[in-house]
Amino acid sequence: MNGYPDVQKTIRAIADKSRMEILTALIDGKFHTVSELAKKAKIKSHTATYHLKILCELNWVSFYRQGRNVYYHLCSEDVANLLEHLLNINPIKNKPSLNQNREYQNLKLGRSCYEHLAGKIGISFFNYL
Repeated sequence: MNGYPDVQKTIRAIADKSRMEILTALIDGKFHTVSELAKKAKIKSHTATYHLKILCELNWVSFYRQGRNVYYHLCSEDVANLLEHLLNINPIKNKPSLNQNREYQNLKLGRSCYEHLAGKIGISFFNYL
């Protein structure tokens, strides 16, 4: 390895609200189209494409084409783990709408991320074992 890791580039990548929304949507380990990610981040499709290009350059996100659609997903479990840790240590902000709050509560309750069960259900299951 030549040189040092560019931590500032990583911080700049996650400092943007739209990119963080896209990464949070991708944490489920599934493939998503640009329009799905744009809708979740509440941005236009061409803006989502711009953010996804930056994330692809960092090798955090990869894609494949199938016909007219392009599907994106996180490249590695390390990126998902980084995002999970960041979400756990950050202060909680209030959700302005009932639907967003319901979505957050469902995500907090239980989700699968790559090859493990996370959230309260995952913790309860682990403690039970």
